[in-house]
Amino acid sequence: AAKAKADGDSQFRANNVVAARESYTRALDRLGATDDVADATRRSFRAALLSNRAACDMAMARQHGAAKARQFYHRAQRDCTAAFEAAPAPYARAMLRRGQAKLAIGNSAGAIEDAFSVEAAVVEMSAADGEVGQRGQAEIKEARELVAKARHFETQRRRLAGAARPRGGAGRVVIDVAAISAARKAFVDAVPSAPAGPLADACA
Repeated sequence: AAKAKADGDSQFRANNVVAARESYTRALDRLGATDDVADATRRSFRAALLSNRAACDMAMARQHGAAKARQFYHRAQRDCTAAFEAAPAPYARAMLRRGQAKLAIGNSAGAIEDAFSVEAAVVEMSAADGEVGQRGQAEIKEARELVAKARHFETQRRRLAGAARPRGGAGRVVIDVAAISAARKAFVDAVPSAPAGPLADACA
């Protein structure tokens, strides 16, 4: 399992994410489904494999169109959830990746919730020595950036919803195609994989 993980790590660094994902899956298979609740080393190893496999799915999502990307992001979320459930201690990186995957499919509230959990996890892990390390500081910075992106996305979602609201009266409905198209562009620029909706897509 350790050999398969090492293969996956080198393949991921070489940007061969499909092969890396296969290697991490092979490592998980070799690790087996043995109950490792009492073994912190095995639990940490399993969590790292799941988190790394999620990173592969997120990289693969960025290489595909929005519809297919969403499948990869959903799969990444499942692995991240399993990773921090397996980990013997708070696993900030898995929480951060899950938040990023949630935002990528338009779940801004879930992304913000996970981002706040990242900061709490980093603080909890550093409580023993009283100092947040360089990696923890980087994770907190990424979590705060995720919150900012999620809030920006929510602003664009509200703007799109307002533009797509039909106007008019006395039996006459007006749809401003140009306004909806512009709002959709800003929405998609904020989070490319999030579904804008059939009316916005039609107007675009």
